[in-house]
Amino acid sequence: MALPVFIDEVQYAPELFSYIKLKVDQDKRQTGQFWLTGSQQFSIMQNISESLASRIAIFSMSGLSLAEEENRPNTPPFVPTPEVLSHRYRIARPIPEIDIYHKI
Repeated sequence: MALPVFIDEVQYAPELFSYIKLKVDQDKRQTGQFWLTGSQQFSIMQNISESLASRIAIFSMSGLSLAEEENRPNTPPFVPTPEVLSHRYRIARPIPEIDIYHKI
């Protein structure tokens, strides 16, 4: 097996965790052997956090903002204050529904 291994939506394959545990325990000094992602909070997955105790690091990440997707790094974070909403309403341009659908 070539490491590192990237497994997406790992919550749908809980049977993999015992194998991951065995592999990680073979060489505890080698970090980053497995990268696991999923849309379910890791802490609520039954028995998973216990089986990988002291073997994992958990990072909770938000989705990307539209500014990040469009590579606009200097865009301030969106805070829905009345002033910001009023300004956005004044400069808003119509967006075709099909564009919204594709973005989602």
